[in-house]
Amino acid sequence: MSIEVDVYGNGKVMAERLAAFPDYLAYRQAVPQNTSAVGNGAGKVVGNCAGYIQINARVSTDIVLADTKVLSIKLQESSDDGVVDSYTDLVTIYTVTASGATTIGEGTLLASYMYNPDDEKYVRAVITTDDAAVTGNIDIFPRMIV
Repeated sequence: MSIEVDVYGNGKVMAERLAAFPDYLAYRQAVPQNTSAVGNGAGKVVGNCAGYIQINARVSTDIVLADTKVLSIKLQESSDDGVVDSYTDLVTIYTVTASGATTIGEGTLLASYMYNPDDEKYVRAVITTDDAAVTGNIDIFPRMIV
């Protein structure tokens, strides 16, 4: 596993991003066409961690969305990875409705969500579009704020 570290100008560590595939909620996941899809990283333990966890959604290859079409990303939570306690909607972290053909560039940070202490232990991402011809990929990953 590699770790990406951001630092303040004074050299103090600001945040660490886990950069190994198993840590992603979605890794280079194709944006689903005219449907919803759970992130290809499935559910991850994020709650009950020592420290603050931020969930980020970033474009990994350009997303091209047709006029008036919608792209949204939500997080769902569960206390036991859906075994008994089904995943339920936690929060929608990103929604956009295209005005004309829209390209969202690679590397664009779409959203960040600070995971709350009251949120359940497990989290997963759900990506939704109503565009049958959408293209592009998304990464959704946790980041520990230290």
